[in-house]
Amino acid sequence: MDTYGFLHKGYNKRTVVEKTESDTPFTLTADMSGQIFTNTGSTATLTFDLPTLTGASTRGLWYTFVKLTDDNVVLDAAAGDYIADSSSGGTITNSTAVETYAQITLIAVADNMWAIEGAHGTWTTA
Repeated sequence: MDTYGFLHKGYNKRTVVEKTESDTPFTLTADMSGQIFTNTGSTATLTFDLPTLTGASTRGLWYTFVKLTDDNVVLDAAAGDYIADSSSGGTITNSTAVETYAQITLIAVADNMWAIEGAHGTWTTA
């Protein structure tokens, strides 16, 4: 795993974490909130498991994902949680091979809801 720091919004340092399909599924934790995750070096689908949303203590968690290869990136909500209009415990996926620039930021806005703060590329919920 390689990590890089850079400045963003108000000069707050953010960390970029590179993952590959050998890390899949990669389970995110609350202390990773605010980090940027990429699939640099992936040659197959990479899945990120989002943390379970449990109330006030998890509201405001956020993660950014950047797809840098032509392989799928899947974000998987915990059982009972939703990503925008997904099913309960659903997913949001970018599987468009040519979108090696796609990115999405998810933010926990309720006890069981991940909202899309911003996205670029084709992301499909299920």
